[in-house]
Amino acid sequence: MKLNTILLLLLVLSISCKNDGGKNDVPLTSYEDELEMKKWDSIYSNFQEYEIKLYEEYNKNPKFVISKIDSLLTVYKTDANIKADLHYFKGEVFYYLGEHKKSIQELTFENTRETEIGLVCNYIKLKKFQKSKQILDSISRKDINFADYIYANYYEVIGEKNQALKLYEDIKNDKGLKRFFYYQLAIRRIIELKKDKPLLLNSIYFPTGNPNFKENITNGL
Repeated sequence: MKLNTILLLLLVLSISCKNDGGKNDVPLTSYEDELEMKKWDSIYSNFQEYEIKLYEEYNKNPKFVISKIDSLLTVYKTDANIKADLHYFKGEVFYYLGEHKKSIQELTFENTRETEIGLVCNYIKLKKFQKSKQILDSISRKDINFADYIYANYYEVIGEKNQALKLYEDIKNDKGLKRFFYYQLAIRRIIELKKDKPLLLNSIYFPTGNPNFKENITNGL
């Protein structure tokens, strides 16, 4: 066989192997990457265990918890996920302390459904109802079911009881929502609003960042 023919056959064979459906490809995740992921999972898990302890503490000593959060922000300054959790936690503490402008500043660290609802809660307390409504309108496009509950809270706060009751009833009638925590909360609000002299909410539900809280169950609520 001539040399040129042999070279041609080798070239064809090489191309064929490269296009062979990737059967012998190296896995996308290397062993080292898997070890790094497991290491990060362990770090995040340990962080969450400590965060749960801080959540148990902050009702008794919120200023101490804020100082601990600030320390943790220094320790985890290069970890975006942990930083986001800490800023949210700090925003939650400030909200319940009544320091709403500080809470807003912490909640703008990232943009999620929870941070947007947290902003709504703060703007309601600051009597900035138009700003609250603007954010609510954006949330409704992303997560309509939970947004209905938050909208109903909003209508209670501004005194529109019938609008709130309608939204709570819509949640109650959707049996697919029974596994979510706000289903039971909606039923409680229906019972209250149907009283002769109901006590309307003066705030909107603030979603906690506590890792120990499970939003897809109703036990204990």
